[in-house]
Amino acid sequence: MKNLSTAITFLAMASIGSAQAAVPASGPITRDEVRSALAKVEPALNRRLGIKIPASSLKQGAVPVTRVEVVGEFMRVWKACEPKFRTTPRPYTVYPEVLAQNNTGPVIKDLTFLIKRGAVAPVGPLAWGPKPTLELAEFGDALGNLVHQITALSHQPSVKFTPALMKPF
Repeated sequence: MKNLSTAITFLAMASIGSAQAAVPASGPITRDEVRSALAKVEPALNRRLGIKIPASSLKQGAVPVTRVEVVGEFMRVWKACEPKFRTTPRPYTVYPEVLAQNNTGPVIKDLTFLIKRGAVAPVGPLAWGPKPTLELAEFGDALGNLVHQITALSHQPSVKFTPALMKPF
């Protein structure tokens, strides 16, 4: 009987925990959330690459962050990591007509730069999104894409395990 009550208690606690985790955040991501996410990513990049990423110029506050501000933060991180890149990516396709639909000014130049290097999805919400803000999941995808490309470019591929670098037979 004691084991049964323990099992029921455990299952009840697990279902409460999963219900709490299943509730997604809604609404646009805020400046504080962006700063918090970058504050977790930047030390790892600093340690791994041996660089110093300059301080964020993003203002603090619970105000929704714009896509332009996120692109500015991504450019700051990319430029700090760029000297440590060991490979050059093939240029990714950029769709200027898509970028011009919902973007104006210098952000188009920055987006084109990041898209060509594979750090931003060419038709993702950061580059093309119809709203001036991003949802939490959209920002998470964009940040993951940026960090993935930085780590891929700063890693020296092995001749032994990379078919493109292997000597032909």
